Amino acid sequence: MNLKNIIGIVLIAGLAYLFYEGLRKGDLNFSSASQAIKEKFSQKPSEELEESAVSRRSGGEVQEEQLKQVQYYSLPQIADIVEEVKKGVVNISTTRVEKQQNPFYWFFGPGPFGQREREEFFRRFFGEPEIERFSRSLGSGFIISPDGYVVTNSHVVKGAKDIKVTLWDGRNYDAKLVGMDEATDISILKIDLKGLPFLKFGDSDSLRVGDWVIAIGNPFGLGHTVTVGVVSAKGRSLGIARYEDFIQTDAAINPGNSGGPLLNLKGEVIGINTAILNPSGMATYAGIGFAIPSSLASGIVSSLIKEGKVKRAWLGVYIQEVSPEIAKAMGLPEPFGALVTEVLSGSPAEKAG
Repeated sequence: MNLKNIIGIVLIAGLAYLFYEGLRKGDLNFSSASQAIKEKFSQKPSEELEESAVSRRSGGEVQEEQLKQVQYYSLPQIADIVEEVKKGVVNISTTRVEKQQNPFYWFFGPGPFGQREREEFFRRFFGEPEIERFSRSLGSGFIISPDGYVVTNSHVVKGAKDIKVTLWDGRNYDAKLVGMDEATDISILKIDLKGLPFLKFGDSDSLRVGDWVIAIGNPFGLGHTVTVGVVSAKGRSLGIARYEDFIQTDAAINPGNSGGPLLNLKGEVIGINTAILNPSGMATYAGIGFAIPSSLASGIVSSLIKEGKVKRAWLGVYIQEVSPEIAKAMGLPEPFGALVTEVLSGSPAEKAG
């Protein structure tokens, strides 16, 4: 064994002896050191613990508030909106007098008499060749001013002898037809009453496909009925009116809803419920309803209230496209432009020469 090994053994033995003596005399205290280490690295001061707890609690409250906001925007409070606007929606009932051919009139055929003699003969034995029948129809509308102006569809009141408006509380009033515009299917009625709750037009141009909408009306004569849906499409054309730019919605619209308001979530009128489309041919809900947008309706309504009609610019001419045949007949180098084929008498075109 060399000298280095001997010295190493002696040192190890010496250190072991000193370590033993330290433990025996209590100079070395591992429990105190352990406690110090724990206090330094394992524990947080009470202030830090409280702050951490507050942070976790605040985070939970923020998440809960965010959840409430998500639920609010996902599930609009329809009941609150309806409560604000329902008094501005009315039911409309009309009575029409329609003349129909007496069913016995055609039993006799042309006969040996002329039309006049035939009718006189029929009156003598069977009464009038034409008989009057009363028919009733139902629709909806909404009040747009505190002094009783009401908006509805023209097809609801066209040809009506009597028009009655029923308010939200069941009161009935005779209504007068102020103006009608069949080109857009919009009419204005007036009831003699003051201080009425009324609805305001909103901006239909700002609508987006997928926006929530609310329809209120009088389907099948049931009275105030609320349905909810979304904007399915914009700018639809059906060929049922001269001027069309319909809002399509899946909010339930049925016979009797015509003339009622289509509302946004601000309670503003952004459409007038007008038509439904059903492939089965039955006049029942199929999830495809159409409303006249407020961007079109508001101007028509103002004109009807002021003048009872809508004045539109027109030329008073009939035109057709210049075909290759027409161009050749007229000696034109190529077919282009339009050809005026007729000028209506008394039209602006005639007056202009």
